[in-house]
Amino acid sequence: FKGKGHQLTTDIRYQDSEELETSIIREAYFTPEFEETGASELEQRSRNLELQDQLIWQADYVRPFAEEGKFEVGLRAGLRNIETNFRVDEFGTGGWENLPEFTNNFLFDEDVYAAYSSIGNKYGDFSFQAGLRAEYTNMVTELVATEQVNPREYFNFFPSVFLGYDLSDSGNS
Repeated sequence: FKGKGHQLTTDIRYQDSEELETSIIREAYFTPEFEETGASELEQRSRNLELQDQLIWQADYVRPFAEEGKFEVGLRAGLRNIETNFRVDEFGTGGWENLPEFTNNFLFDEDVYAAYSSIGNKYGDFSFQAGLRAEYTNMVTELVATEQVNPREYFNFFPSVFLGYDLSDSGNS
């Protein structure tokens, strides 16, 4: 575009990550002298695998006006998916056995779409900026083993106003 500061920008980001956590839990019994008693022990292991991917797209348009004024408008979409696979096994007479009451797969999907606009300017020592952001969110969580699904959907407005006054005393140094 012609003119200083007059621009249209767009940005796309994608993130993909995986994290694995494992634990071993061993319960043993000891005498007051810290010698193992040989009583039955409990041995468990847990495994938590978290997969996450996120896509963010954003576009911004800025149009300067007057000496220091600026009009902005933008769009943003954020799509995030998280899958958490948690498993607990216990060592028994037949080897490692799964404990289904502590094992589950949790799914989290969230889509957020937003649009915003703002305008600001400066007149002498006074400045202002006013804006409005509209945001729609669609989110679903699911516990796969129990088939519990929890959808949520909402729409919000976020107004903003900023006022400023420059208190600098330019007459004295």
